[in-house]
Amino acid sequence: AIALVGTNTVDKSTLPGGYGTPRTNPINATIGLDVQKFGRTTVMTHGYVDAVNVTVLVTYDAGDARFIGQIIIKPDTGNDFSLPGDSGALIVVDGGPHDRRPVGLLFASGTGISVANPISDVLNELNIDIDGD
Repeated sequence: AIALVGTNTVDKSTLPGGYGTPRTNPINATIGLDVQKFGRTTVMTHGYVDAVNVTVLVTYDAGDARFIGQIIIKPDTGNDFSLPGDSGALIVVDGGPHDRRPVGLLFASGTGISVANPISDVLNELNIDIDGD
């Protein structure tokens, strides 16, 4: 979601049990990068970047859509990284010096994988910034 709000109206952190407040400066995804997200359905999950610059076909009611230059995320446990309802979740770095730096925007999932738009592409296309730490 994109919103313009007053500073005292909205908390920019995840709910308790999440990763907290994302950092403002994004980072490009690299293979093996540990990531995390807080979503509506699966809540807090952890995973890693499995592939970058991937072309994926996503099936919608109106037909297939091709997305180029996407990020593939796999869970770091046997659980799902994302499920329907988690779309739109911000994916951030999990730990280390880049902890909570934004990496991607979740938009699709399949068996054992999740797909994200690179967050820098989203921010550039919409001419917006992340209001984080």
